[in-house]
Amino acid sequence: MYYMYKIIKPLLTFALLLMSLNSVQASVTLSIDGPELINNTNGNTFANSGLEFTALTDVTLDSFTFQNQGKVDTIRLMNNAGDILYSYESPNAENSHQANVSWDLEENQTYILYSEAADNGRWTYFSSFPAQNDHIKINGSHLVNGLSTIFWFSFNNLKTTNANQAPVPLPAAIWLFGSSIFLLGTRKKLI
Repeated sequence: MYYMYKIIKPLLTFALLLMSLNSVQASVTLSIDGPELINNTNGNTFANSGLEFTALTDVTLDSFTFQNQGKVDTIRLMNNAGDILYSYESPNAENSHQANVSWDLEENQTYILYSEAADNGRWTYFSSFPAQNDHIKINGSHLVNGLSTIFWFSFNNLKTTNANQAPVPLPAAIWLFGSSIFLLGTRKKLI
């Protein structure tokens, strides 16, 4: 009898632990599509233009679309202090390039996503800032002279995923729990 109890107790404890962990939510991917960018940038006024956004929770920037004029360009993600956190080299001959990245963003931190070339981006008038979802809030466009809330520059289809862990499979936990209870209930019959 003692031997069965030693086997069943850890199984029962493990099953209860699995069921309690099941409350962890699955990762969620969200997107901010942004407007169609119809105008070409040109001249030094548009160097380092892009978007300024704030992370509303800890998330990963998974991808974005760089709307451009088909030239090689360097895309950077900078924090509000001016530190360059990540860089990405955009190839030429792709006017709409999807960049697949895995850039970590921290809750309540503001970032600037920009392209370095002055004559490679695209833009449109946009006055509905902030654009946001549950992960990020786009505050406006970043230009040489600061934040602008009347233009949208160079990037759209920003996809983010929250940092939550995947859920523990509940059916396996229930099966393990039920099996432990069954064995515990039948232990007297086995002796």
